[in-house]
Amino acid sequence: MHCKVIRHTYQVLLLCMSLQRFFVTSRYSELCRYGERLYKTIFSDRHLLGSITKDLTEDVTWFSSNPSSVVIENTPGKKGLAFASELGEPDITVFYDHHTQSSYTPVTVTESGIVNITISLSSISKTKGSTHQFKATGKFENGAEIDLTELVTWSSSNPTVVSISNVDDERGLATALSVGSSKISVDYNSISSSIDLEVTPGKISFYYNGAIISD
Repeated sequence: MHCKVIRHTYQVLLLCMSLQRFFVTSRYSELCRYGERLYKTIFSDRHLLGSITKDLTEDVTWFSSNPSSVVIENTPGKKGLAFASELGEPDITVFYDHHTQSSYTPVTVTESGIVNITISLSSISKTKGSTHQFKATGKFENGAEIDLTELVTWSSSNPTVVSISNVDDERGLATALSVGSSKISVDYNSISSSIDLEVTPGKISFYYNGAIISD
């Protein structure tokens, strides 16, 4: 099953109060790795699929059983916003009325359903020996995009012409070292992409699919 639910996709948790208990159900149990989802807590006064009476999202306290897999916000105005960073199967729990009542929903974090990656230049300088920041953008099956610059593995086919960093917080930072050509490539979960880069004595030209994008 491909995971298609990513950033800013809303999920409603339908809750009802019966015998001082909360019951929870969810439409989606999977969350893509590196994806976000805004959970909502909705109170129903009748039964699980009964009439909805109040949105309690900002009134409850949110908790993840495994924050290394899924972190969920408790900041006012952002409550219920979950971010998945690692594979896992944590429980998302809500507490209401001074923690006297609670409910939870299981979440399975799966690998993202990225279908392709695009490489582009975030910044460019015309002088040899300067640095150039590349960006890697992943596209999901449903058309949504995510910045993968710090998550992919970067490589240069000719590091004597262009070197490119894989150091955290500097990934995708390329340095033009000498005149010549090189292919800049990225790899992420067996998905790869590349562009051709040419360094000339007076400038750097960026070619993609045979066309000059910027120079």
